[in-house]
Amino acid sequence: DAALPPGGADVSPKHERCLRLAEEHRTPEAARALKDDVRGPKQKAALDALADFLENGQEAPVRAEVGRRAEASSSTLRSLVEKGLVEECEREVRRTPFADAKPPPDPPDHTLTPDQQHALDAVQEAVRAGRYQTFLLHGVTGSGKTEVYIAALKETLHQGKSGIVLVPEIALTPQTVRRFRAHFPGEVAVLHSQMSRGERFDTWRSLREGRYNVAVGPRSAVLAPLTDLGLIVVDEEHETSYKQHDPAPRYHARDVAVMRASMAGAACVLGSATPSLESKHNADTGKYRLLELPERVPARENGRPAELPEVRILDLTRERKKPGFTGALSVPLQEALQQRLQRDEQTILLQNRRGFAPVVECTDCGFAPHCPNCAVTLTYHRSNRRLRCHYCGHTQPLPERCPSCVDGAGHLAQLGTGTQRVENELAEAFPDARIARMDRDTTSRKDAHARILRRFRTGEADILLGTQMIAKGLDFGDVTLVGVISADTGLLFPDFRAEEHTFQLLMQVAGRAGRADRAGEVLLQTRNPDHPALTCAARHDYEGFAQQTLDERRALGYPPFGRVVALEFRGPERTRALELAEAWTAALRRRAGDALDVMGPEPAAVSRIKGQHRFRTLLKALPGRSPRATQRLLRAVSDAQGRPPSGYHATIDVDAVGLL
Repeated sequence: DAALPPGGADVSPKHERCLRLAEEHRTPEAARALKDDVRGPKQKAALDALADFLENGQEAPVRAEVGRRAEASSSTLRSLVEKGLVEECEREVRRTPFADAKPPPDPPDHTLTPDQQHALDAVQEAVRAGRYQTFLLHGVTGSGKTEVYIAALKETLHQGKSGIVLVPEIALTPQTVRRFRAHFPGEVAVLHSQMSRGERFDTWRSLREGRYNVAVGPRSAVLAPLTDLGLIVVDEEHETSYKQHDPAPRYHARDVAVMRASMAGAACVLGSATPSLESKHNADTGKYRLLELPERVPARENGRPAELPEVRILDLTRERKKPGFTGALSVPLQEALQQRLQRDEQTILLQNRRGFAPVVECTDCGFAPHCPNCAVTLTYHRSNRRLRCHYCGHTQPLPERCPSCVDGAGHLAQLGTGTQRVENELAEAFPDARIARMDRDTTSRKDAHARILRRFRTGEADILLGTQMIAKGLDFGDVTLVGVISADTGLLFPDFRAEEHTFQLLMQVAGRAGRADRAGEVLLQTRNPDHPALTCAARHDYEGFAQQTLDERRALGYPPFGRVVALEFRGPERTRALELAEAWTAALRRRAGDALDVMGPEPAAVSRIKGQHRFRTLLKALPGRSPRATQRLLRAVSDAQGRPPSGYHATIDVDAVGLL
């Protein structure tokens, strides 16, 4: 089996109580004749209902449904059972997130472009041959990668095999499932963490039994227990959300997909408009086969490919000096928003910070409320007037005055801009605009992602505002404007991949604009207008950015040329956690040799989370170092150091993604 069933030992199959006529009366005519043997009108109505169900092919309808149809009580139904006219039985019910979903619409007919057909031919050849091969499908946003996935999956099912489609965010799952269900009715199962435990348990069993041939979902779906696997698709393969950090196992779903395809003799398609530099390097060196979709699919009446949107960089240092600038919205962005509202077109706005104000600070003494459990300031959430930690979930009321000032007179200013503040400013600037906000706060409940996206897709919202979950893979034809409130936020992270991730995010969100028959426009607000990640994104210049960044990585020995292993040491007492980190790091240095750089230990970027002090040591395996040699080194040091003291932890993350 690819994975153990989710849900735990306390999740079991669900059954419903049903009723059916006794065997000798199990025809509609016999059932109606039975009415002469009973006196009560409700018993007669129940027998009539069972006869109706039988005529419609339902031999054993749900007991509660029979009662509703006949307006009969439980005691009435029980009386029929006691008389031997009706039998009780149980039937297993498979829980599914599609139980209340409308049938998907018929899929539109798509004629593939020559580039799409070339890519499809290559994938289909591998599927038909039952041959493992990994393809990097590099297609600009709107180039029709999904149509290639669907056509390849059709061939996979035609060959009697099954397929997995991975998406990076739960937010994308409803849209993706909707499209695939339209093409493969009754064949598609979905797996993700916001399903109930019972739904996940039943879906896993249905996949294992072959009731579905296609599994769609975020990273954990790569372990779906499908047999005769013929195709794995990893959409937006560059996304960091494919990496599982905590708890263990710390795996990257993209790498697992490649390995699982190799073991199954299946084709693996990694799709992206901005491939990770690791995948690009693998394609450049021949490990993967590169397939390219350099143009958007035709969307205009003249049949020419839709154009990539025009991108403008707005220097916030200058824009703030202009009259009319508000806290988050520059004048050009306000004007562009007004134009879209007047033309009944839609807008997507990205602000990759949730809450109202990321920092609350006293204007007199500089005091800022910190989380008692984590080394971070608390974020103000205006919806419930509370301060919240985004790491451990701690909340507390917003003080009326500064608790640090002697006279208590200090004013607590709300600094920075989160999605709630942007939403508030939009409502003030455009009171008639219908705004849908999509972040972790608004999507915590089941099916919240689908409800918000449905509002936007059906035109019930004019502006979709959110964090990075709105930047990936969404396809709405009426979106002609994309605005990024703070385009350089990601550049501030202490991570050698920060520039790459920022470039990818900007390219992805820019690609949401102008995907149909109307031109798109993208406005990037920034304090770093000349940064290469922004200027390359504005030019849609993936190759230029990738080559420059790869040259820098090669010179420094960073991935994809070397490998990075992150070791984290944590515990409740800072001194003992540091001692644990120093002991491990010293042992690593003694054994490392020249082909391995050992850096640290240093306090982690967020040095305390949930009461645990955190230290980091990084290992950089230089080009040419055998992965097995690094693995042997880590195992030897782990064995020598032994188990950490109770309450303390040492974790190893090979090929780490994100170093906070």
